[in-house]
Amino acid sequence: MDSVFEPSTFKPLYDKGRKERFPSVLHGCVGALSALSLLHRLKLVHKDVKLDNILQADGEGKLADFGTCADEGSEAKYAGTPGYMPPELVMGPCLNDPSMDMFSTGTTLLCAFAPDKVVELILLNDKFHDSFRNVNGTPKKLSEKERKALIDAYKSEIKKIQKKLMATQKDPWCLIAECIDFDPKNRPKSAAALSRLQAVEEAFNRTGVFVVPARRA
Repeated sequence: MDSVFEPSTFKPLYDKGRKERFPSVLHGCVGALSALSLLHRLKLVHKDVKLDNILQADGEGKLADFGTCADEGSEAKYAGTPGYMPPELVMGPCLNDPSMDMFSTGTTLLCAFAPDKVVELILLNDKFHDSFRNVNGTPKKLSEKERKALIDAYKSEIKKIQKKLMATQKDPWCLIAECIDFDPKNRPKSAAALSRLQAVEEAFNRTGVFVVPARRA
């Protein structure tokens, strides 16, 4: 299987000369989200959703690398790819939950559809995680005041990114905004996200227009 994506040559998908790659990228993301939805129905959490783990086989997108996969509800270990991991994973003990995958999915979709705009989000996530962990990976000893200041600052920056995406009132941008919400309870379920991304693909195949009105659950 070959990777659908070429990170070293990624450019905004609507740049001149890049449109021809868009259908395969979009279809690859739909296929990966379909697999993720099935995984969640099986009460499993992937924990490393990213572009490098979306592969192509027979024209279909496949979700790969299940090395970090864990049972839903089990104690969460700090694992995944920097920049894609959800904030709750670094803030203290927590349980593995499908909402973690949805945060990574939002970051992945933004990287796929607007690679020029995802850098801000990835750098923000990296900085937040680094604020809670030492270089050797051990948790930093922070006072409650320090923790609150870091969390409040991060939430403020995430909301700014979400606001820009939500202003479009269109999917996939609104879907991405909901996926990267700080609160895991506010992130969409994978099945609902799949349905919305399928609607984007159907509209694109029918009209050539990438965005559709946001269809929130």
